[in-house]
Amino acid sequence: DWSSDVCSSDLYATAMRSVKRCSEEWGVDMSLPWNESKVTNYIAWCARSGVKAATCRQYICALRSFTTKKEREQCGTWTRRY
Repeated sequence: DWSSDVCSSDLYATAMRSVKRCSEEWGVDMSLPWNESKVTNYIAWCARSGVKAATCRQYICALRSFTTKKEREQCGTWTRRY
């Protein structure tokens, strides 16, 4: 699976730190699983924080890879779109 090569546990940890910063800086709930609004907030935060688009995509990939199947089913379409 391509995602297992790209999305390591170290990348997941880094992604979660950035999610925590996003939540703290913007005062929004960024707990998983994410709905479309949370994904949009995170992408906007990455852009305003100077995170490159490719890095933001990798972070989202890591978050998606480590989200359980049940959580993916609950959160809807974000895991398939980003």
